[in-house]
Amino acid sequence: ELQQQANRLEAFSIAFPDLAFITNEDGLILDVIVGERSRELLYEDPSEFLDKTASEILPEDVARDYTSGIRAAIETNQMQQLEYSLELPQGERWFEARIEALPFRIDGTDVAVAVSRDITERKTDQDRLATLTEELEVLNRVIRHDIRNDMAIIMRWAELAEDNVNEDAMS
Repeated sequence: ELQQQANRLEAFSIAFPDLAFITNEDGLILDVIVGERSRELLYEDPSEFLDKTASEILPEDVARDYTSGIRAAIETNQMQQLEYSLELPQGERWFEARIEALPFRIDGTDVAVAVSRDITERKTDQDRLATLTEELEVLNRVIRHDIRNDMAIIMRWAELAEDNVNEDAMS
């Protein structure tokens, strides 16, 4: 039974594309679950995270948001979500963390699990889409302006033609 559970956990960690941190309400990391595919997203060995707080590992602003998310998840029993970026050896990477309170305590303290997923590709696509949307809006304004100008010219020519037709009809 214990061996089967260990095998299932190992199979899970092989396929797990995310990073998971079991953390107490103060942001102290009690356990780390790292899949083989997500190992490259850590800038330190997973064991280096244990028994450290988010503020010891993460940049100040990220650590503050992360710890606030942990506390909010525990206090409200509602999933919390945050996005943050980290500078890693392979460049800037964006992550989405989903934080859930766990239904048990560890060493007498409330705990939560934070699952962080690399969303760099999605953020890049969103940024590209925003840029393209902005460019299309500019193009739309230019085309509308050009059409209005062309219509004004056509209307003026039509007025002149009407005046000429009316003068010709009177003579």
